[in-house]
Amino acid sequence: MTNEIKCPKCGSTQLTAQKKGYSATKGVAGAFLTGGVGLLAGFHGSSDIDITCLSCGNKWNPEKLHKQTEAESMREDIQKYNEWKNEFYHAYESKDFSYAEEIYLANTPERQRSSDVHAAYKFLKTNDRQLTIIGVIAAAIVIGIFALLLKWLA
Repeated sequence: MTNEIKCPKCGSTQLTAQKKGYSATKGVAGAFLTGGVGLLAGFHGSSDIDITCLSCGNKWNPEKLHKQTEAESMREDIQKYNEWKNEFYHAYESKDFSYAEEIYLANTPERQRSSDVHAAYKFLKTNDRQLTIIGVIAAAIVIGIFALLLKWLA
């Protein structure tokens, strides 16, 4: 495995990197919004590095690209988890316990496994219910804060 940096668009290794530096646009906007001290806003992101591909002209920030790649990977992992869990639920609820156990054992790390498929089903369903309750509570809090903000602005 090589650590060679390649363009995410065309795969070229013909790249150049540049440090962003002070942004006059951010500085002027900051000064306009907050006064003289806002000129410091021009330094925001000044240490960021942009990489430009000399072959295709694609320009990207490696830190932002890395975060985006991690987020996509996490979304894929969550999707895979939900797919096997739904397949497990379907097998278990269809009373095909041996297939449910096979799915569960194939997709669960050994340190997290339950001793039997019935306990695993109960644990996963309880966990789903708790996550749903937490989601509803969080949504209610956000809606409440938004309503208070609207009332305060009116």
